[in-house]
Amino acid sequence: MAAASGPDGVQPARAGDGRGVQPRAHAAGHPAGRLGALRLGELCAHRLPTDRGHRGDPGLEAAPPRAGTERVGYHRIAYKIEYKGRIFYYGRPEAARAANELLPVADRISKPGDRLFVGPTDLRKTPYSDAYLYYMLPDLDPATYYIEMDPGVANGSGSRLASDLRSADIAILSSIAILSSVWNDWDEPNDARKFGSNRPNEILKRDFCLVETFGRGGVYELYRRCNK
Repeated sequence: MAAASGPDGVQPARAGDGRGVQPRAHAAGHPAGRLGALRLGELCAHRLPTDRGHRGDPGLEAAPPRAGTERVGYHRIAYKIEYKGRIFYYGRPEAARAANELLPVADRISKPGDRLFVGPTDLRKTPYSDAYLYYMLPDLDPATYYIEMDPGVANGSGSRLASDLRSADIAILSSIAILSSVWNDWDEPNDARKFGSNRPNEILKRDFCLVETFGRGGVYELYRRCNK
């Protein structure tokens, strides 16, 4: 069954779908527009774990496998995240469940035009970002240039990550180790395992207050500026 279009007429990403989705990238000066297409379809497909014989999770709607995307004996399962007509599929049920709890709270504590920052829980290392959250909260403007974070870039020398975070009204941080076994014990022989400046973490601690954590063990952490 085809996923319904979002309120902006954008076809949401589906499991295994390589089509790109650009959240508000048409807007002049939008960070996603400056960086080029935010390819959420590929991002979604990248999030899908290979589970042998796994058929779903109680209480979550799973997307059926798409033809040509599976190997014999393996089954890719994606779990639906849905809020206000927008849909995204995630390959880990605990992350999908936490996101479905997170989104209405993030919406409630913010107002249209507020600036949203999305990143990992330890901002010294930036091997990934759950960029789909910008798509799921279209009334919020991205607070950072680094929509899809890359190691050695978002946390590199001369990065504007700290000042971007300082400009945010709310922040959503996600834990690498909890979200997916793909990210456990990150140890690629490249800049992904190098630490950058601790300044963004210091700004988070100084300027932002924790609103709530979502998911067992803290899959997502939601913060808002303390003076709001």
